[in-house]
Amino acid sequence: MLFDWKCVHVTRTNTVFLQHDTNSVLFFSDVCLSHETLSDPWRNIGFNLTSFPGGPMNELNMKEGWYHLTGIGGDNIVHYCLSIILKDSSGFRLLSDNGSSAEVALYTCDTVIDSPRRLDCGKGLILYYLFPMNGTYTTQFITALTEECKVHCSAKCGKDLLEQIVDSPGQVLSKNVVAEYLNEEMNCMKAFEGTTIDKQELSSYGNSVLEATRKLMSGLVIKTDTYYSISINLQTVDAEVFVVGPKASLTEIPQLNARNAYLDIDLIGIAKNNNGFAAVAFTSYTNLSNILNPSLIKHGFRGTVFLSTVVSVILMNVTNTQFTKPARITFKHITEVDHEGSTACVTWKGSEWMTESHNTVSNSSHTVVSINYPGTFALIMQFYCSPRVISQDLNLLNMVSVAVGLGFLSLTLLTFALFRHSKMNRMAQVNLSISLLLAHLLFLLTEQFLDDIYATQLACKVVAGVLHFLFLSAFVWMFIDAALLFIFVRNLTKIRTNQREVLGWKCFTMIGYLIPLIIVGISAGIVPDGYGSKQCWLKMNKDFFWSFLGPVCCILGLNLILFVTIFINVTFALRNLNSEILQRKNTLADKKVIQSVMLKTMAQFFILGCPWILGLFTCNNEVLEIIFLLLNSQQGTFMFLTHCVLNKEVSHHFLF
Repeated sequence: MLFDWKCVHVTRTNTVFLQHDTNSVLFFSDVCLSHETLSDPWRNIGFNLTSFPGGPMNELNMKEGWYHLTGIGGDNIVHYCLSIILKDSSGFRLLSDNGSSAEVALYTCDTVIDSPRRLDCGKGLILYYLFPMNGTYTTQFITALTEECKVHCSAKCGKDLLEQIVDSPGQVLSKNVVAEYLNEEMNCMKAFEGTTIDKQELSSYGNSVLEATRKLMSGLVIKTDTYYSISINLQTVDAEVFVVGPKASLTEIPQLNARNAYLDIDLIGIAKNNNGFAAVAFTSYTNLSNILNPSLIKHGFRGTVFLSTVVSVILMNVTNTQFTKPARITFKHITEVDHEGSTACVTWKGSEWMTESHNTVSNSSHTVVSINYPGTFALIMQFYCSPRVISQDLNLLNMVSVAVGLGFLSLTLLTFALFRHSKMNRMAQVNLSISLLLAHLLFLLTEQFLDDIYATQLACKVVAGVLHFLFLSAFVWMFIDAALLFIFVRNLTKIRTNQREVLGWKCFTMIGYLIPLIIVGISAGIVPDGYGSKQCWLKMNKDFFWSFLGPVCCILGLNLILFVTIFINVTFALRNLNSEILQRKNTLADKKVIQSVMLKTMAQFFILGCPWILGLFTCNNEVLEIIFLLLNSQQGTFMFLTHCVLNKEVSHHFLF
């Protein structure tokens, strides 16, 4: 006996019911309240018929209708059974002991009968539509949520629930049943949060949640000639299902709405590629990002946060999942966009989030992402460093340190002015000190009046650009100083201001300030929004910070090459100072001057270069950040010690 079942949907009331060829209508709400109950121990697949006598050899006398199975016999119809009833010496058994032939045929011993209609009424009430047949309905236990799990859903309860949903047979479900299971699923997921940091466990549980939700969404899909939609709105998950049939009078479906996300998809075009039928489910999870968290992002920064809810686009009952044109997901930002971070759309790939080249359009509150395939997506905001509030103690330490460094830079420049007729050419060192003095002074003033300056974005960007220029100038002058030392050592003679064998001071001045100006100009032209962070410095997003670190690393690398070359030249030169020719050209004083200048210039290289190299590793590390602030702010102090206090000419003048 085969029924020609078809499913009908009433959009106005969101009520789904079944109708067969006798035109009798079976409403879910009526069936769940009025049904028959079977409580027969002998039906259980593991029980012996002789131990529980009374079982029929067939169900020919059964009354057709909806039944609820209960008692020790079992609560679910078996889906794998023998095609005949086995006999052994002890009597009849429905399955053999070893179960070797259990996975054949269907749920009953009659192979011509299709599997029974199954209806989940929620709260553990499962109904089956049974009718007379020449065979026996066999049962087993499929444990749903226990009473303990219903009161307090632990992580284990959640895993068991997800496994049951995923392993359950495909069936038509009512909206209320799906909502109930989704709610239980999300409640149990909260219990799993924080129980592990193992990436494999997190991704496995997340996959189970996604698969269980897909299974539940598929239960809302029935074939229709026209179209219908079902929406479910819960505290932690929203879902909307839209189904179209071959006679749908739509040219396009309306936008699907979920919490903090919207979907525009050409479901009509997809249906045309699938014999006129297609269904899509759009779900938005509020808390799934706590399970599939930023630690699962491939090549992600530690300072990564989710900017949106996690959403899934699921195509159902289609063989061709190819989009006719890109679909658009509109994400509503669930946190404020920080312009120092970079936004990206990530796709869940089963074990990790991956950043892919999706077309995105953003404003302050929403981001629209174009996708070409179904899947699970989210919007993230990445920071090179996690945004945090600097403590007052750290800010005070920074201000005092910078002020002390400024004082010693001023003393250094004063000393250079008093000894401007020194034997050594200090042009590069003077300009280096001027650049550092102006940079640190501007930085100190900016920190003091940061709120007022940041309120005017143009002023903040100008300050950032000037700081960029001054710090780059300091490094360029450091390179010029090393280049002059290289020429000095190579010629084994003192370099004076009026020397003609090297470029004049005017040319060096142009090089020292023109190169940084060009770099700042190009950077501002390519990324005009790269200046003006919350500290009125360079923004970290779009890798703009490399407009500073790139030239700095390049200069430090060139300086290192120069110092290696200088060391080799000095080593050979000093070995040959005893020769007669060199004794006439060089004196013992020359030897000491060469050694002294080389050591001071190398010290200067480490004084300026090391703090900025250390700055690359201060992200999310307060100890390294304090060391960086101290070293960077005391560059003036180190220069005063190196070029003034340890300079014999200067110390001799002050002592005598």
